[in-house]
Order: sequence, then structure tokens, then C-alpha cells
Amino acid sequence: MATTTRKRTLDFKSKNYVNSESYKGNVFSRSAGLQSIVGRQETTSEGHQYSLLGKTDLDIGGDFYTFKKTYKDNCPKRFSHKWKTQPSSDFEYFYQGMLTPLYTNVSADSSLYPTVNKPSDSYLNAKGSTAIARCLPTNPVSGLANFLGELKRDGLPHVPGQETLKSKMKNPPKTGGSEYLNWEFALKPFFSDLQKFAKAVKNGDKIIAQYERDSGKGVRRRYEFPIVETNQEVSSSPGCYPGGGLNAYAFASPGVLRISSSTRTRTWFEGSFTYFLDSGSDYKSRANRALQIANKLYGVRITPELVWNLSPWSWAVDWVSNVGDLAHNVSAFQSDGLIMRYGYIMEETSATNTYALDVHLKSGATYNLEQSFTTVSKIRKRATPYGFGLSYDGFSVRQWAIIAALGLTRSWKQAS
Repeated sequence: MATTTRKRTLDFKSKNYVNSESYKGNVFSRSAGLQSIVGRQETTSEGHQYSLLGKTDLDIGGDFYTFKKTYKDNCPKRFSHKWKTQPSSDFEYFYQGMLTPLYTNVSADSSLYPTVNKPSDSYLNAKGSTAIARCLPTNPVSGLANFLGELKRDGLPHVPGQETLKSKMKNPPKTGGSEYLNWEFALKPFFSDLQKFAKAVKNGDKIIAQYERDSGKGVRRRYEFPIVETNQEVSSSPGCYPGGGLNAYAFASPGVLRISSSTRTRTWFEGSFTYFLDSGSDYKSRANRALQIANKLYGVRITPELVWNLSPWSWAVDWVSNVGDLAHNVSAFQSDGLIMRYGYIMEETSATNTYALDVHLKSGATYNLEQSFTTVSKIRKRATPYGFGLSYDGFSVRQWAIIAALGLTRSWKQAS
């Protein structure tokens, strides 16, 4: 589907200014003009019905990207000031216009607005794949096959303190590191697996009943990544005067300009999944259904993911990448007729530069001025029925048959 880009200029603050000088009441110098602070919004989309996203199991959304540069301040809305260089002076100055920490004329391309880079496709595909792996409705409650495989490969974890007793404290740093690794990579996963098995056994009837009820339906899932925030003071500069036309003689003293920046990034996934429990009455169908249920409770299937997890170096790769999530998704979408009716990975980043300055006039008036320039970026990327970053040409006949059976063929092909 063709994309369109819409642009618009945002006028946040426009004001006419007057700057004049007079001698004994007679104006001999006068300048006037327009002060303005503007931003911009630019949106690229496919023109889908975004308002219906999440309200139906049909896929009606599409790829979307927008950025918006906005502005706000706490500066005086109507500022005018008269002053003399000396109380007995015959020269008088008058200013009417903006009073801000920095400039009073700011274009949409100004460097005062922070830069927010558009997320790459590879980054969004990785995030989307991880989110899918976390919230698939067919995910096993526990992992018996993986547990037994690791037990055979590595044996039981060491009892806490065993390494220390063996070494008799001959090398405390080394034994301390061994104890830590034993806890993080052996004992904690071991106890976690036991807790999951206990949950599967205790709540087995409820889990099975829900699993059967959801079969063939659209199961909506949402996954939120942890919000990432940063706040920092960029600089602090003394001896500064505010923007605008006020002469330095109007101030009792210069102020300190404080510049700070902050960012906030939120990433999340929304999707609707469908899977099918075997409903046949023959022996093969009943056996397959029993396997599906057993896998839901205990994770008993031998899959590409299991092979990957039992590789001795896979944990190191998963530490810095999401290969394990990809293996998980490949294994899941090959079973139970699992498919996504729709799936989107979305990210919103807001970055703000703030400029603050305390102003003290000779008249005794004090102003705590602050300007904030913000850039907000929002993006949404659409998944294929079997995950992110996949090619429609690579789908098997069986996968296309499931897509067609669910009536999703037209909407998915339109977006491809």
C-alpha cells in the first residue's frame, strides 16, 4: 500500500516587538518586528484506520512514523519595560516583546530542538521478536525437556558454600566468583524451573480449560518493555543575559544559564494470535491433542529452540542478542497452527532540552525564566503472520493455507 507524508508548521509563540530610545521624552530611535518560535510535525503512514487498532481481531493498521517538535515556556506573556542607564539620565529606553532565557526567534530546524533518530528496521524486528517470544499464548508453563537436558549435561548445581569449603579460603576472590556464577547460572534457574513445575501441576486443570476455550479464537496479547529514562545537566554558564531586546543596563546583574536534557523511551507490542487444538476423534488426533496439552503444561517437545538452548555456548550468544527468542518463535509457529492475526511493535521517544535563567532587573523585578524544546518520535512496524523481519515469499504452503483459512490473505497481501 502506498505511503503518504504530511507536514505542517506549528506556531507556538509569535509576538510583535518594539525597541526604542528617547531623549527628554522625544523618540529618536525605534525598531520593530516579529519574534516567533515555531516547530514542525511530519507524519508518514499508509492511511489505515488507526482508531480501530486493538478493537478488532482484523488487521487494519499499518506502518507509521511521525516526529513532532514542540515548545513551551513559563516566560511572561506580555512583557514591557522602561529603564534608564542612570536615575538622572535624560536617556530612556523602552522594550516590549518576549523575554526568554535564550533566543526569541527559533525556526523548526533550530539546534535547540533535540535530535531523535528514527529506529532502524533491524532494531524494531529484534524488539518485536523478543516481545512475541514473551507473550505467545502457546508458551509452555514449564520446561521439562529443557530441564532434563540441562540436568544431563551439567548435573545438579553445587550446594551453596561447597566451593568455599573445598578451597578452605585459599583463594577468596576465585571461590567468591565461583559461588556467584553457581548461584546466577545454576541455582536460580534450577529453583525457577521447580517453581514452574509446581505451578503447572497445581493449576493444571485451570490452564488446560483456558487453553481449550481459547483454541481457534483471537487471543490478544500485549508486552511492555521497561521504560528507559535519562536526565542530565548539560552545562551551567554564569554571566548570561536573557534573549530579547532588553539592554544589559536594565539588569541588576547577569544570571546563570542552566541547560539540562532528558529522554524517555517506551517500547511495546500488541498482537492477536490464533492456535488450534486438534479436535479429531481418531487415535492419531487424540494423541496429538494430548501432546499439545502436555507441551502447554510441561514443555515436552523436541524443537529447534531446545537444541539451541542445550548448546553449551548458547547462553553467551543470548546474553548479547535475541537468537534464543528467534529460535523460540520459529519452534512455536511450526506447531499448533499458530499464527498472528495482527502484530505491531511500537516505540515512542520524547527528548527535551531545557534552558533556565534567573533574571534580576534594576527595578527590583525578578523572573525565573525557562524554555523547553521537545522532539517526540513515534513509530509502528507491522509484523507478518509469523513474526517480524520475514519474507512472504518464504512462507510454506501450509502457512499460506492457514492464512487463507482465517480470511487474512487479502489484508496481509495488501501490506506486503
